[in-house]
Amino acid sequence: MTALPDRFLEMLAEVVPAETAAKVAEAILNTPPVTSIRLNPLKRVSENVSSVVNIALEQNQSVPWCTQGYYLNERPSFTMDPSLHAGAYYVQEASSMALHLLKPFLEDKMRVLDLCAAPGGKSTHLVTLLNQKSQLTVNEVIKSRLSALRENILKWGDHSVKILSRDAREIAESGAMFDFILVDAPCSGEGMFRKERGAIKEWSEEGVHMCAARQRRILSDIWSALEPEGYLAYTTCTFNRYENDLNVEWIKESLGAEYIPLESISPQWGVIEAPAGGYRFMPGVVKGEGLFLALFRKPSGGSFLTGKPSGGSFSTGKPSGGDPEYSVFAANSSFQYPTYELTKECALQYLNRQAIKIPDAPIGLIVVTYGGLPLGLAKNIGTRANNLYPTGWRIKNLK
Repeated sequence: MTALPDRFLEMLAEVVPAETAAKVAEAILNTPPVTSIRLNPLKRVSENVSSVVNIALEQNQSVPWCTQGYYLNERPSFTMDPSLHAGAYYVQEASSMALHLLKPFLEDKMRVLDLCAAPGGKSTHLVTLLNQKSQLTVNEVIKSRLSALRENILKWGDHSVKILSRDAREIAESGAMFDFILVDAPCSGEGMFRKERGAIKEWSEEGVHMCAARQRRILSDIWSALEPEGYLAYTTCTFNRYENDLNVEWIKESLGAEYIPLESISPQWGVIEAPAGGYRFMPGVVKGEGLFLALFRKPSGGSFLTGKPSGGSFSTGKPSGGDPEYSVFAANSSFQYPTYELTKECALQYLNRQAIKIPDAPIGLIVVTYGGLPLGLAKNIGTRANNLYPTGWRIKNLK
């Protein structure tokens, strides 16, 4: 049995009462993680097909802080659900859906940046929270993680999202300006201990302090790209005060930020407000894993770095909505090609990039669907159909 490091337990006791710390430790070691999904309001899967969406709606166990979030009684085989690949939902830890609490601060924002975006959970959530005229830019500095981010954004169904791979300082120095920035900072990952046992063995106090320093560097580098009166949301999936509480204090003191409390949080949820500002979602206390969330506003006359003039530009790596290989993943149901609904068995074969037979479909390019949602393109030649599903997205180990 994996034991929690003594120093981790000491750090946990520094931020919550002993009784709460004991509940968190007990939940990490002796209770299973909670399974949850967030539905895509841009897409609706048919009720008459086998889909995790329909299971979630039938069980009707809502995540209290997110209107599109649902708990599941057990973890299904998500990979074998074609509606997942069609972008009907995102498999997301429930506490991470707390981003929904920021909707009132996002609805009128026109230029939004998700700075540390891969694999795209919070990015796809932002798509649903913003108004249609907003421009969302998502950034991931680690280039090896870009493909997963791009795939998730495209499948979610928004082709206006700009995708970057830049260091925070590069973005700020480009002169680009945003009126809302999400910094889901790389952290020591204590909040994922229940889900990822390996993270417990990898944890160290040195790693905590390294993460805290990195977080401050990222925040200071991007601060000048935030417009005066704009908002910055800071999140981690960890518990300790070095990466959370002390960074909140540092953001207020060194960046001159104004902390914004979230009045929409209900005491019934078990969310804990930190004395310095910010909110703790902790396993054993809430129905979810570990998350810390704090919101700040940049004063119009801040004493730290001031915003640079608007008008800066940078190469975006923007997904091309005109590319037929990808355009079929758009949210609307109007396509330039005929559509053909697949059975679940045939849909899984298609997602595995196997040749499929659709003899009663029109000859030529076809948008194949499942539950009324597009999966991708196929070229029907009569006896069989050439599978045009992107190679890098192919599901493996088809049962």
